[in-house]
Amino acid sequence: MLGINSDQLIKNLHAEEASVKLSAEKYGIHYIIIYPDLQTLREFYSFYIKNQIEHNNEIVHFTPFYETTDHVRNTLSAGHTSIDVSKYEKEETLLITDALKKYFQKAGKERIENDWHFKNRMVKLAKKHGKNGFSIL
Repeated sequence: MLGINSDQLIKNLHAEEASVKLSAEKYGIHYIIIYPDLQTLREFYSFYIKNQIEHNNEIVHFTPFYETTDHVRNTLSAGHTSIDVSKYEKEETLLITDALKKYFQKAGKERIENDWHFKNRMVKLAKKHGKNGFSIL
Protein backbone atom coordinates (compact mmCIF):
# COMPACT_ATOMS: atom_id res chain seq x y z
CA MET A 1 0.00 0.00 0.00
CA LEU A 2 1.34 3.42 -0.89
CA GLY A 3 0.76 6.55 1.08
CA ILE A 4 2.04 10.10 0.97
CA ASN A 5 3.27 11.36 4.30
CA SER A 6 3.36 14.95 5.49
CA ASP A 7 6.87 15.34 4.01
CA GLN A 8 5.43 14.61 0.52
CA LEU A 9 7.33 11.32 0.23
CA ILE A 10 5.72 8.22 -1.19
CA LYS A 11 6.05 5.20 1.09
CA ASN A 12 5.19 1.56 0.73
CA LEU A 13 3.49 0.36 3.94
CA HIS A 14 1.60 -2.71 5.06
CA ALA A 15 -2.12 -2.14 5.66
CA GLU A 16 -1.88 -2.19 9.45
CA GLU A 17 1.14 0.12 9.47
CA ALA A 18 -0.61 2.54 7.10
CA SER A 19 -3.71 2.61 9.33
CA VAL A 20 -1.62 3.32 12.44
CA LYS A 21 0.28 6.11 10.66
CA LEU A 22 -2.90 7.70 9.36
CA SER A 23 -4.50 7.46 12.83
CA ALA A 24 -1.61 9.41 14.33
CA GLU A 25 -1.98 12.40 11.98
CA LYS A 26 -3.45 15.74 13.02
CA TYR A 27 -7.09 16.52 12.34
CA GLY A 28 -7.79 18.13 8.99
CA ILE A 29 -5.12 16.22 7.08
CA HIS A 30 -6.04 14.65 3.73
CA TYR A 31 -4.36 11.54 2.38
CA ILE A 32 -4.54 9.56 -0.81
CA ILE A 33 -4.15 5.85 -0.18
CA ILE A 34 -3.21 3.69 -3.16
CA TYR A 35 -3.82 -0.03 -2.73
CA PRO A 36 -3.13 -2.93 -5.09
CA ASP A 37 -6.40 -4.85 -4.61
CA LEU A 38 -9.66 -4.99 -2.64
CA GLN A 39 -8.25 -7.43 -0.10
CA THR A 40 -5.60 -4.88 0.89
CA LEU A 41 -8.23 -2.15 1.10
CA ARG A 42 -10.39 -4.36 3.33
CA GLU A 43 -7.46 -5.08 5.59
CA PHE A 44 -6.61 -1.37 5.79
CA TYR A 45 -10.11 -0.13 6.58
CA SER A 46 -10.66 -2.90 9.14
CA PHE A 47 -7.56 -1.85 11.07
CA TYR A 48 -8.25 1.87 10.63
CA ILE A 49 -11.92 1.86 11.65
CA LYS A 50 -11.32 -0.36 14.69
CA ASN A 51 -8.43 1.84 15.82
CA GLN A 52 -10.32 5.11 15.36
CA ILE A 53 -13.40 3.91 17.24
CA GLU A 54 -11.88 1.77 20.00
CA HIS A 55 -8.53 3.44 20.64
CA ASN A 56 -8.88 7.04 19.43
CA ASN A 57 -12.49 7.44 20.64
CA GLU A 58 -13.73 8.85 17.34
CA ILE A 59 -16.77 8.70 15.10
CA VAL A 60 -15.99 7.22 11.68
CA HIS A 61 -17.90 7.76 8.45
CA PHE A 62 -16.91 5.22 5.78
CA THR A 63 -18.19 5.61 2.22
CA PRO A 64 -17.15 2.57 0.17
CA PHE A 65 -17.29 2.78 -3.61
CA TYR A 66 -15.98 -0.59 -4.82
CA GLU A 67 -18.11 -2.82 -2.61
CA THR A 68 -21.53 -2.81 -1.03
CA THR A 69 -22.21 -1.47 2.44
CA ASP A 70 -23.39 -4.95 3.48
CA HIS A 71 -20.07 -6.45 2.38
CA VAL A 72 -18.24 -3.79 4.41
CA ARG A 73 -20.35 -4.66 7.47
CA ASN A 74 -19.50 -8.36 7.02
CA THR A 75 -15.79 -7.58 6.60
CA LEU A 76 -15.73 -5.42 9.75
CA SER A 77 -17.57 -8.12 11.72
CA ALA A 78 -15.13 -10.92 10.87
CA GLY A 79 -11.52 -11.82 11.58
CA HIS A 80 -9.03 -10.71 14.19
CA THR A 81 -9.91 -7.04 13.72
CA SER A 82 -13.65 -7.60 14.12
CA ILE A 83 -15.87 -5.01 15.77
CA ASP A 84 -19.52 -4.92 16.83
CA VAL A 85 -20.78 -3.09 13.74
CA SER A 86 -24.47 -3.01 14.71
CA LYS A 87 -23.65 -1.60 18.16
CA TYR A 88 -21.47 1.16 16.73
CA GLU A 89 -24.02 2.01 14.05
CA LYS A 90 -26.79 2.31 16.67
CA GLU A 91 -24.55 4.61 18.73
CA GLU A 92 -23.75 6.61 15.56
CA THR A 93 -20.07 5.96 16.22
CA LEU A 94 -19.83 4.23 12.83
CA LEU A 95 -21.66 5.36 9.72
CA ILE A 96 -21.39 3.34 6.52
CA THR A 97 -22.85 5.01 3.44
CA ASP A 98 -22.62 3.95 -0.19
CA ALA A 99 -20.37 6.51 -1.94
CA LEU A 100 -22.49 6.49 -5.08
CA LYS A 101 -25.60 7.46 -3.10
CA LYS A 102 -23.74 9.90 -0.84
CA TYR A 103 -21.79 11.85 -3.42
CA PHE A 104 -23.35 11.37 -6.82
CA GLN A 105 -27.16 11.35 -6.56
CA LYS A 106 -27.59 15.05 -5.86
CA ALA A 107 -25.95 17.65 -8.02
CA GLY A 108 -24.14 20.89 -7.51
CA LYS A 109 -24.85 23.33 -4.73
CA GLU A 110 -27.51 21.16 -3.02
CA ARG A 111 -25.07 18.23 -2.64
CA ILE A 112 -22.34 20.50 -1.26
CA GLU A 113 -24.71 22.12 1.24
CA ASN A 114 -26.09 18.76 2.38
CA ASP A 115 -22.58 17.38 2.80
CA TRP A 116 -21.49 20.43 4.80
CA HIS A 117 -24.56 20.16 7.09
CA PHE A 118 -23.92 16.44 7.59
CA LYS A 119 -20.27 16.97 8.54
CA ASN A 120 -21.20 19.85 10.85
CA ARG A 121 -23.85 17.67 12.55
CA MET A 122 -21.34 14.84 13.01
CA VAL A 123 -18.73 17.14 14.57
CA LYS A 124 -21.37 18.42 17.00
CA LEU A 125 -22.44 14.82 17.78
CA ALA A 126 -18.80 13.88 18.44
CA LYS A 127 -18.47 16.78 20.90
CA LYS A 128 -21.79 15.94 22.56
CA HIS A 129 -20.73 12.31 23.16
CA GLY A 130 -17.22 13.21 24.34
CA LYS A 131 -15.49 11.84 21.25
CA ASN A 132 -12.05 13.04 20.25
CA GLY A 133 -12.96 13.62 16.62
CA PHE A 134 -14.68 12.62 13.42
CA SER A 135 -12.91 10.75 10.59
CA ILE A 136 -14.10 10.28 7.02
CA LEU A 137 -12.71 7.42 4.98
